[in-house]
Amino acid sequence: MTAAPQHAVPTARPPLTYADCWNCRGRQSFWLTLHFGYRLGALLALLASRIGCSPGVVTLLSFLTNAAGVLAVALLDWSPQAEGLLLFLSLQLAYGLDCADGVLARVTHRTSTTGFFLDKTADLASALLIPGILGFAAASSQPSPLPQHLLPLLLWWSIAPRILLTSLIWIKDSLSSAEKRSTPDPRPPSTSLSLRKAAGNLIDDITFRSALALSWATSSYWLFVLIFHSLCFLFALSYAAKTIRHLRSSASS
Repeated sequence: MTAAPQHAVPTARPPLTYADCWNCRGRQSFWLTLHFGYRLGALLALLASRIGCSPGVVTLLSFLTNAAGVLAVALLDWSPQAEGLLLFLSLQLAYGLDCADGVLARVTHRTSTTGFFLDKTADLASALLIPGILGFAAASSQPSPLPQHLLPLLLWWSIAPRILLTSLIWIKDSLSSAEKRSTPDPRPPSTSLSLRKAAGNLIDDITFRSALALSWATSSYWLFVLIFHSLCFLFALSYAAKTIRHLRSSASS
């Protein structure tokens, strides 16, 4: 009598751990994002995987958290200190979610061009939304170092440099594969590289969001706009020159 064929019982995939998510962080990031943003991002990615959220849903949650935070500050009539604290918590949570979507996509092997495009589109939309809403709210609640009739210029300056910088970073990311972005920076340490990384940390999202909240809490939002976005503009010029060189070298090779 022939024995019935034995079918292999599929083994259950072990649940994801925090270490799994942490190991899928973006390795070529500024120091603050790498060591703080991605720590929160890894935790949020783990939570998202446990409740069945897709990377696209996490991206949407990041954008909505940004929107909710700045809208609350614009609509609530709290003290500047309380509004600054609310702004800090909401913007940092939103950035943690922004880090988490990529982590979740990599750890669950769900990376895609569509997901990359959605993430960068949400980043650009947030870069418009955050200073746009806060600028209109600050027009009546924050003292300006410039005459009142120049506030539209300040509002434009609070948006344009970071949009330019975000777009350039998007171009650079588009030139790099997902595998390359997930590996450490291979360049050897040098004084020039250290200076560039130090400048990058000054305009990193964690720095920007923290300084944004602090400036709001201390009623110095417009002064922050003038100084910080001037740094962003200078950094964008340097970034543009570097990207052009990269494109030329890629075209000639």
